[in-house]
Amino acid sequence: MENEKKKRRSPFKRLLRALLSITITVLILLGGAFAYLYTNQEQLRGALVGQVNEYLDADVKVGDIRMDFFSQFPDVSFRFGEVFCKEVIPATSNDTLFYFKAVYFEFNLWQLIQSEYELKGITFDDGNLELRMYANGTDNYHFWKESADTTESGLKLALDDVKFSNTSISIETPDLFTSLEADQLDLHGMVQSGNFSSSLKWKGRMNAFIMEEVDWLPKRDVFAEIDFRTSADSTFIENGVVEIQTLRFNANGAMTGDDQHWKLNGSELDLGQFITLIPSQFIPDKSLVDADGQFDLAIRLDLEDEKLLLTADTRMNNGQLDLKKSGLHLSNLQFDGHFDNGVRGRLEDANLRIEHIHANTSTGLLTADLNIKNFISPTVATTGEIEMDFREALTLAETDFWEIAEGKLSGTFNIRKRYTNFGDIQKSGLTSAYMKGSLVLSDSRLKVVESGLDMNNLSAQLEMEGANIQVVQLKFTSGSSDFTANGVIQNAIIFGQTPMPKFNLNLSANHLNLDDIFAWQLDHRKEVESTAEPFRFDFNVNLKVGEFEHREFTARNVSGKFYSEGRDIVATDLKFEACGGSMDTRFRWHPDGPVSQLTTRGSLKDMDIHQLFTEFNNFGQQSLTADNIYGKVKADFAISIYFNDEMEPQISSLISETDLTIKEGRLVNYAPLEQLSRFADASELKDVRFATLENHLSIADQNIHIPGMTVKSNVLELWVQGDHRFDDYIDYSLKLKLLDALGTRRQTSRELADFIQESSREQPQIPIKIVGPLDNLTITIDRTLLGEGIRDEWKGQGQELRDLIEGKEDPTATEPEYIFEWNDERDTSRGR
Repeated sequence: MENEKKKRRSPFKRLLRALLSITITVLILLGGAFAYLYTNQEQLRGALVGQVNEYLDADVKVGDIRMDFFSQFPDVSFRFGEVFCKEVIPATSNDTLFYFKAVYFEFNLWQLIQSEYELKGITFDDGNLELRMYANGTDNYHFWKESADTTESGLKLALDDVKFSNTSISIETPDLFTSLEADQLDLHGMVQSGNFSSSLKWKGRMNAFIMEEVDWLPKRDVFAEIDFRTSADSTFIENGVVEIQTLRFNANGAMTGDDQHWKLNGSELDLGQFITLIPSQFIPDKSLVDADGQFDLAIRLDLEDEKLLLTADTRMNNGQLDLKKSGLHLSNLQFDGHFDNGVRGRLEDANLRIEHIHANTSTGLLTADLNIKNFISPTVATTGEIEMDFREALTLAETDFWEIAEGKLSGTFNIRKRYTNFGDIQKSGLTSAYMKGSLVLSDSRLKVVESGLDMNNLSAQLEMEGANIQVVQLKFTSGSSDFTANGVIQNAIIFGQTPMPKFNLNLSANHLNLDDIFAWQLDHRKEVESTAEPFRFDFNVNLKVGEFEHREFTARNVSGKFYSEGRDIVATDLKFEACGGSMDTRFRWHPDGPVSQLTTRGSLKDMDIHQLFTEFNNFGQQSLTADNIYGKVKADFAISIYFNDEMEPQISSLISETDLTIKEGRLVNYAPLEQLSRFADASELKDVRFATLENHLSIADQNIHIPGMTVKSNVLELWVQGDHRFDDYIDYSLKLKLLDALGTRRQTSRELADFIQESSREQPQIPIKIVGPLDNLTITIDRTLLGEGIRDEWKGQGQELRDLIEGKEDPTATEPEYIFEWNDERDTSRGR
């Protein structure tokens, strides 16, 4: 039994022993091979370096060479440490072509034992490669001996893999600088006798891609996977994929001699991500741009005759774009785009066309074409059609003179502006841009900021060119006034912080209330600093008004010319019909701090003075009111008066000079005349009529000065001069004919009557002084005006007149309302 067990075990033991023997034999052989390689590694290193140098036309320096048996087993690697090579061309250069901390050359173990050196792979680790191409067509990297005879060489190139890790690569040409990093770059394929057929896989980043001082790809993550093959002087790129910051392109190309041709095609690319890739020279502040949506992009790069020619075509469907500074928000955005950098391959020749733009704005619809020429000092031009809210249009125009804008705006536009650089586009926007087009505004409202100018029921048909607007027709109401205008508005579309537009208009109105105009407050900008120029309206207007009103005053058939001069409003040739007559005048309205000055010159003809006093509220005084005066007035006048900020006249500032004629006049219940009741029937003095009154009146310091004039009335004939203050204190000097002074109702003595008839060929005049407030007048003889010719006779014969002035002729008469003072001083020219 025990023998049978031994028989069963013996085959397994034999097998086990055989496997162990084989393993030991392999290990012995392997150890022998390693021992052989290790023992002969100096010979192998020498052979490898010698063979490599046969292929290289450069002086490559190696710090140390070690054999690595295990990292790529069953292949054996030779690790070259501190590998350095300087530029091949120029020969005198000491600049670096490449440096690597370690380079691994991979060989088959058994081939090495048989002294067959077939290079299967190379790994470059932790280094940098600096490639340069010069203007004369040479470069610094042709270090491979093209004449090397590889058929007799013991070193065979059968590369399956070439790898770079942690490697910085820079490529510099006269017009281009490229810097990239390879975290991992693998070339997998076959290299035989200098010919490559491989696939490339690169993961890393593009540090710089600088052309014409523009860094097109600064610090961008890149992934690439392409197939390429090279033969002699040609390289073909096929089936490539390039991904830049998640934007994925298919890549194909060819390089033959000095010519290169590349094609990159991307579909459904993210617009927002693409905006982030645009160099900062073109969009300095990307935080002001929000974009979303997908688009297709096809790029072609052609390097010919040392010129890099770039063309690109794109199509966008259903995108969104929000330009925060201008307030433009576009949705459902569609367009086709084309870019090329010209036949010279220069940015100054570059042209970007964005065509068939179609998008919804925040409130309407936009269709347009956009063209940008010269990417150094760009000229931006756009044409199109808009239909949007009035408010949105003014916001996009970057205007700041309004606070309320309502209604719809539609029309066509052509905008063009040249900028110093692309950064200036984002900085200055459409300020000082040229614009041409036509606009129709309907059912709108516009209120100017910090102003009372509020245009309602606004409609307009406008033609624009340059900075000006041709107003074909403009209609609006403001307050109770209505306006219709045509003409030109200058500086109306110089976008941004602009000088206020100047209106050169023909303006008509069925009804115009001056208070509505005053409410506009032409000087209405808040002063940010004392030296800032006020924000104001400038205008030159030909005016025609059917009906005009200012408070109680009304006029018809008004015409004139109005214009601004600085902050002043000036009117010339102002004519109108009012109060049954007409006026022809001119004026200047001058704002002066918290007050405004009105100065005017003109003439009026055949106006009803009673109506004139009524409508002008008795010109701010109560001593002579509309109820007191009637007649037709003719006058030539010059007036200056100030108004406060509530547009109320400051009567104390009134200054005027007036040549006045009143015809068919009446003074009714005029208190100063009623004081002459002792010289005429009191009832007759209540309604004094005169055919014509002419004089020159002066007003200053709240006082009306009346030069001497003769008044012939139905009651009295008198000469009068004096002053009438605005506080109703008067100082009049009158001369009455003596018979009038005695009064027709009195029984005059025969001696006094004979004296009157004999004293002069003309009837003597008695001077009277009336002084004091209207409610407490004093009436005396004005001895300063008493003629010398009657003084003696006055003393001898004037008792009756003295009695009259003193009020003694009728003992039964009621006590007089006024005090009459008599100067009884004796005349010293006569004896006692």
